[in-house]
Amino acid sequence: MTLAYSIFDSRIPRSMTFRIATSTSAMAENVLLRLSDGTHEGWGAACVNTVTAETFDTLHRDLPAIVEAAMDRGAGILPASSAGVSPALDPDVILPALAAQFPNAPAARMAFDTALYDLLSRREGLPLYQYLARRYGSTPADGVTTDNTIYIEPLDVTLDLARDYLAKGFRVIKLKVGLDLAEDRRKVVELRKLVGPAIGLYADANQGYTVLQALEMAGTLAEQKYLFFEQPVHKDDLAGLKRITDTAPLPVFADEAVRTLDLARRICTEKIASGVNIKLTKFGGIRAGIEVLRLAIANGREMMVGCYGEMSISLAAGVHFATAFPHIRIVDLDSHFSLIDEPATGLQLGEGGKLYTKGPGLGILVQAERLTVVRA
Repeated sequence: MTLAYSIFDSRIPRSMTFRIATSTSAMAENVLLRLSDGTHEGWGAACVNTVTAETFDTLHRDLPAIVEAAMDRGAGILPASSAGVSPALDPDVILPALAAQFPNAPAARMAFDTALYDLLSRREGLPLYQYLARRYGSTPADGVTTDNTIYIEPLDVTLDLARDYLAKGFRVIKLKVGLDLAEDRRKVVELRKLVGPAIGLYADANQGYTVLQALEMAGTLAEQKYLFFEQPVHKDDLAGLKRITDTAPLPVFADEAVRTLDLARRICTEKIASGVNIKLTKFGGIRAGIEVLRLAIANGREMMVGCYGEMSISLAAGVHFATAFPHIRIVDLDSHFSLIDEPATGLQLGEGGKLYTKGPGLGILVQAERLTVVRA
């Protein structure tokens, strides 16, 4: 008996353009991994994105290499067979080792990480969040709720989208800003007028402002009772980010600035930001996300979990991660809402923006026949 794996491509159009201060996208592009031990299988996905600079070409190269490296280490995930006993693969051993071996392939590692945890929790017959909580000694939350994002649009479209989100039951809305300070401030005010005081709001500039612009915007956000301000300045301007954090009248979160474990350690220990966005893709998956979470807790930093242009497999991993570790304050797992006819099902939206799956593992069913085969 041998460990089998398959790799697939997925390109899913969006119902509306993903538009932020630094980029636009009309398509969700992912490379999927299926692991099988002959009895159970696990799925993971790697997102093509500009933050980790991973493309279809790099993922096609790195993902097979990561799987083969895991197998070559002699830490197979197979049960006992006639050929002898293969030891259980320990995520806390193999995943950090793969991170050291493939430091520039976090999205590819995310696919393997997710597929591995999916497989292991399916073996145990447990939802992934219960498997994680038991393995890492936490008490899981009673589900999680996500925001929904309004990308950079004219004011009238912004308000129409907010009305739509409220009608669908969302209680937190994320507003993308960062291109035009005056127009952004107007949107911030008008959006609060529309939704009223009971709806949670926060703004994400995706590096779009200078320090002085960010401080001006922070004042407006605080006046309008926004929850926090995400990534106001360039990812490399840590001094500017700390100045805003120390000065702004509301919490400031790091996203693009906190893209490796080393940066997470620095931002948390030096209190450069009030909180960190633990996007699993940029760190390489759940196991690395747990390390960032521990750093944040140890240094009194707040946490959120977010996403890129990802499909339900990766978002379900984020849902299980946030459910297993309820220290996470904000869940921003909404990129699948705009996907047209996604070939993966199981991630469900409940009342008030609650996200959940059913069954063991991720709880996601993938229609492999609708994917493009890269490696059978």
